[in-house]
Amino acid sequence: MLRRNFLLRVVTEIAGGLAVLGIFLWLAGGKEFIEKNSAWLFVDWATFVVPSGALQIDSEISARNGVVTVCNSSGKKWLGGLVQITRGTFAGDHPAEEQEIGLLAELKRMDLGECVRIPLEEFTHPTWKRIPGPRSLQPTKIDLVVKLEADGYSSKTMGRSRPTQ
Repeated sequence: MLRRNFLLRVVTEIAGGLAVLGIFLWLAGGKEFIEKNSAWLFVDWATFVVPSGALQIDSEISARNGVVTVCNSSGKKWLGGLVQITRGTFAGDHPAEEQEIGLLAELKRMDLGECVRIPLEEFTHPTWKRIPGPRSLQPTKIDLVVKLEADGYSSKTMGRSRPTQ
């Protein structure tokens, strides 16, 4: 019994000491230290940037029935890239108001003439959380940055459709 009380007292004192030490370190700049040194944990998974001097590439881009289709018609292999839903509307909005969106999906290598179908569920916010976009999204502008031997860029504005009533 005496031994058990002794161990309980030692554990309690150590826990109390660690709590006091933790509070002291936090007040002495711990918060700033954590924010400064943990930034690498919260880095965006991708950033959509059109490189200066990027070549205008030929591509076919369409969005129908919750799927974005991207086809390589540029005459060169694409080594990879990003597809961005730049603007869109949401089903159910009357009148349909176009909004900035900024959702990204990754492209893998694509040969000349190859097409890829990307479901809207695969487009996510560029933050480390990769939150998917809303299901009711209807893309109106899609941009594409691909890696060639040089960088390339393409943009497609979709025709606006009138909401059915």
